[in-house]
Amino acid sequence: MYKIIKKQGKIVEAYRLGEDNVLFKNLQKENKLLDLHNGKYEVFSQEAVNSESGHGQVAEKGDWIRLDSAGYPYPCTDEWFKENMRHIEGDKYEQIPKPLMAWDCTQHMCQEIFFLIEKKGLKIDENSQQKYYSAMLWGNPEAAAKNAVIVFYDISYDQDGMIVDAEYNFVERGEFNKTYNII
Repeated sequence: MYKIIKKQGKIVEAYRLGEDNVLFKNLQKENKLLDLHNGKYEVFSQEAVNSESGHGQVAEKGDWIRLDSAGYPYPCTDEWFKENMRHIEGDKYEQIPKPLMAWDCTQHMCQEIFFLIEKKGLKIDENSQQKYYSAMLWGNPEAAAKNAVIVFYDISYDQDGMIVDAEYNFVERGEFNKTYNII
C-alpha cells in the first residue's frame, strides 16, 4: 500500500446540506444533487455517475459536500468535516493534511483489500476497465475505472493486528494525482 497525504494548500469549496445556497440549485439543475425532501439527499459524485445505477450517494441534512476539480460533489459527515477541514474564508476550506493509506491495482493484494472484499462488499472485475472497482458506498452502488485509487480514510485493527473495520472510497486517478502526494 501507498502512504499518502493531501497536497499542502489544497483548497476546496464546501457547503453544508440543508442550508440555502445557489450552488445547490445549480447542482440540482446539473443532476448532481437530488433533494429527497426527507432530510436526505442523493449526491452524484464521479463514481456514482460511473456506476450507472441512477442513484447518488446518500447524505443527510447537516452533512457537507465538497467539490472536486471537475465540479462533482462528494459528501462527508459533519463529524468528519469538523475534524479534517479548516475554514479559510467564505465557502473555501483547506483539508488538514493527515497521512492516509491507499492502494491501486498495480500493487500486490494485501490484507486491507481482502478485508474490503470479504467484509465491505468491494468487487474487482478483471474484465472491465471502466468498472474495475465497485461497492456500495454511502448507500449507493459506486464504480471506478481500473486506474482509480482506493483511499482508506480509517482502518481499525484489533490487538492481534486483524482488521475490524475500514472506511474507504474510490478516487478517480486524475483527481488523486491533483490532490495527493505519495510519501
